[in-house]
This record gives sequence, structure tokens and C-alpha cells, in this order.
Amino acid sequence: MAGALDVPGNLYTVPTNTKAEFNAYLDCVAGQELLANPNVSLTLVPLDFTNQVVLDKSIFTALSKSKSFGSKFVNDLLELQVSPYGGYDAFYASYSLWDPQALAVLMNVGVASYETNVRLSQQCGGDFTTDGAFTRLPAGSKGASVTIAKKAAVSATAAQNPILQALVKVL
Repeated sequence: MAGALDVPGNLYTVPTNTKAEFNAYLDCVAGQELLANPNVSLTLVPLDFTNQVVLDKSIFTALSKSKSFGSKFVNDLLELQVSPYGGYDAFYASYSLWDPQALAVLMNVGVASYETNVRLSQQCGGDFTTDGAFTRLPAGSKGASVTIAKKAAVSATAAQNPILQALVKVL
């Protein structure tokens, strides 16, 4: 889970940088080297994908009804995040289950469509306003072969979403 291609980033700690995703920004040198390596193939799950899955109260309800330790633990962790965001409405508008969504893509549970054989570069030159940003390279460019998770399988409520259903099921 890294990057933002066609959506704003989520690097709220550096307000002047609206392009970078948090993980990509934190280690832009590693990302830059990985994307430049023509011997690497990778699957990218960017914010473009994860922002499509809306988090709402229904996921809390589903987790709280489960009897497993894992579900209760995740529910409790999510509940702890609500207050710092200023309440449920702000939490739902800003928070996403980024890593579980990336896991669902990598587990190939049928939740994504893909764009394949993409070449990307990552800005990393000491400019806080652009470091961490990903850029698409022209066809034929050298670098890692990137498969990008694009369209997420979504539904009306989080509890009905196949990605989050898979999460609740494994917990």
C-alpha cells in the first residue's frame, strides 16, 4: 500500500505536499530505487484504490457482533481512533482500512481490476512539497513493471463490501 496517482495524497503532516501518500513519502529513496529497477515486478495498491472503499458504522457493527478475539481487537482499535478525528463523521470521512485493503488485493479475493505493465517514477529530491509523489512514465520507459489496483469492488455499506467482508471473515 503506497502512493497516490490520480488523487490527492494523505500526507497531513506536511500540508504543503498534496501529492504524496504517507508511506511513499516516508521512504521515497527506497521507492525511487524499487521503481527504477527493471528486474522488479510489483503490485501497487494506491490511495486511488483504497479511497473507493467507504468506512461506516456497519463495519463496527459487524466486528462487534463477531465472537473472535481478532474482530474484537480490531473493533477496539478502530474505536480508539474515533476521538482523535473529532467523532464518527470526521473519522468516516478521513479514515480507511488501507492495509487490509492491500492485503485483500494481494490475496486475490476478487476485489480489484488492474492496470498492468505501467512504469512509474517517484520524486525524491529534497523538496518537501513534491517528495514522495509518483509520476507515470511514457510507454517504453525503463523501470519496474508495475501492476496497479484500480477499480475496487464496492457496495452501499462497508459491512456488505467484499473487501471488508473478507477482513471480518479472517478475523
